[in-house]
Amino acid sequence: MVASLDTYALQKQLETALNAYKATRTSFDQTKDNSQNGVAYGAQKYQLEVPSRSGVSSGDENDVINGIISRMVDQSQASLDNSVAQVELANYALSLAAIKSPINGVLLHQDIKTAQVYATPQSEFLIVDTCLPVFRANVSEDDIQYVQEGTSATVKLSGLESKPITGTVTKIYPERKTLSNGENVYQVDIESADLASVSKYNQSGVALIKNKYENPVELVPSWVVLSGQYVWVKRDGKPQLVKVTLGDKVGDNIEILGGISKEDVIVTDPSSVIQNYTIL
Repeated sequence: MVASLDTYALQKQLETALNAYKATRTSFDQTKDNSQNGVAYGAQKYQLEVPSRSGVSSGDENDVINGIISRMVDQSQASLDNSVAQVELANYALSLAAIKSPINGVLLHQDIKTAQVYATPQSEFLIVDTCLPVFRANVSEDDIQYVQEGTSATVKLSGLESKPITGTVTKIYPERKTLSNGENVYQVDIESADLASVSKYNQSGVALIKNKYENPVELVPSWVVLSGQYVWVKRDGKPQLVKVTLGDKVGDNIEILGGISKEDVIVTDPSSVIQNYTIL
């Protein structure tokens, strides 16, 4: 359990609701039994037997009595339903009095600063799962485009003499963070079964994450791409307009995934290209 409210009043409310339910249940059972064994019918018949009731047939009298008994049972059922609801609400309120973590770990930090208040909706808690530690790496915002979940990574912990640990990127956090040196980064989690036996909480290190692209990609200024699919290149000293396959946009640059070769030279000033060209 991470945090808890004072549950004394909530426990008493649940106790009161249970007592009310017990009394209501007893009353409902008695009403139901009376309606089934004829007691309720006899009581209502006695109340209706007035000497001045001449002209009322026995059939009409049975309808009146049965209607009264039916309403009595319905009212008793409604009271029982309300009592059950009160017990459920009291029990639900008691269950919300405690904050529990699904992690079987150690509470290292709780952001609680208000006197006499155990937790607020804005409170933050830091819990470490000692059975499954992760290495959380900071990736520059310029490089996060090249990282994806499931890719392999190598971690080298500080002060560790053994070989680097091989792991897998399991999570990429969506929120950008700014480090003390002003660098903007995104955090990623790297998991490895070997971390549990050699790492300690807050131990530093470096991580080498595999690029999500199997093959190298060319990064060019976005403005050299024409109509969203063409770039000028020089092949054998001659300008050519080539259709390319584009990837992610990184700042003012964009990736070219296909359509050019290592020998091609990207023309960064298309206006300087001669009018005679070849489209490939």
